[in-house]
Amino acid sequence: MEGIRVEFTTPGYKNHTILAIANIKNSKYQTNAARSAIELDANSEILADIYDIYCRYIQKQMDNLEKLEYSKSWAMSEGRYLMRPLIVDNYSNSHAKPMDEDVLTYRLAKIKCIALENEGKRNIVSAEHIYNIPEINIFESKMTQAAEFLLREIKSEATLNDLIGVVCSKDNFLNNASNVICNYDTYNMLHQYAISNKEVSSIVVSYAQRRIKLTYSVIDGRWMSFNLSDRDIGRTLFIPKRDFDIEGLKDEVGVKTFGTIFIKSGTSLYNYIIKMIDCFMSDNAKENRILLEIFLSNIFDSRILEEVYTQDILKGNAVRQYVDKSNRYFGVSDEMIEKMWSKINIEEFYKNILTQNYTLYSIDNWSRKGDLVI
Repeated sequence: MEGIRVEFTTPGYKNHTILAIANIKNSKYQTNAARSAIELDANSEILADIYDIYCRYIQKQMDNLEKLEYSKSWAMSEGRYLMRPLIVDNYSNSHAKPMDEDVLTYRLAKIKCIALENEGKRNIVSAEHIYNIPEINIFESKMTQAAEFLLREIKSEATLNDLIGVVCSKDNFLNNASNVICNYDTYNMLHQYAISNKEVSSIVVSYAQRRIKLTYSVIDGRWMSFNLSDRDIGRTLFIPKRDFDIEGLKDEVGVKTFGTIFIKSGTSLYNYIIKMIDCFMSDNAKENRILLEIFLSNIFDSRILEEVYTQDILKGNAVRQYVDKSNRYFGVSDEMIEKMWSKINIEEFYKNILTQNYTLYSIDNWSRKGDLVI
């Protein structure tokens, strides 16, 4: 290889992710006039070609594992491992910085790395394929998670539906479910892309089978979404813009699933939150949205509410304890806290939040992590 070295990072990236060299000698791609960088020509064609090389390599390694008698699920998991240094991950210490994240996503979305079951058949498809399906279903269930681990260990033509049917012979919840994503990973960039043109249109809860079914359909503006400040609570809170019921819920006001919270309409909590959204966002200023998200993070943090909650506590003591604890947990500046509380009617906050016992349904309820019961 000969020529001039003009880039000192991983090809297609602004930093070092993997060891790789791109040779553009005698190609249609050129350097800039100073020969200090590749000329991208504003069309990113070279980036697409570079990312495609990574994709072909990953797909080839997955195919090779299947030839060695490993299961499709095993090959998929190894494919995700190979992709890890290449993708942007906002929830870990990964610092991949692609020159164009959108182009990278579109090219990686062609890799077949997602298990999809439909009409009794299990296929490994790409994120692009799922993106083009108008409606899909995702189940959060310890049963499906365990069955997926089993399918990973053994090369077989069995489906997730088959395995669940053995355990739930009289009530197999997958029987009538179409286009089921079996290995959904909420933190995976490609899984996020696959459903990015959809939103939750239906939620069904089963206490007996400890599962939550989410149906995703084409976006229709059903939800308001807010970022929460603490990952232990959830990353995003979804509030319905119109009537929305969660089938199967008993006394809970919503569900916590895949790191997000969905609440149903028609409860006193929902009515209070809608009123507070109108209060905070009356002038639609960016700072007010930040204050609103701090407020919502506070009222959905069970660590604070469980320590303060009681139906007969004196109002002054309850509010003072709440403020002290929320400051400790969230570490927000005193100025922001003061601005937030200036928009809140203390009497209504006390009545609607501090003297009520709201709960969320989660498949992790009554699960033990260390010495804690969730």
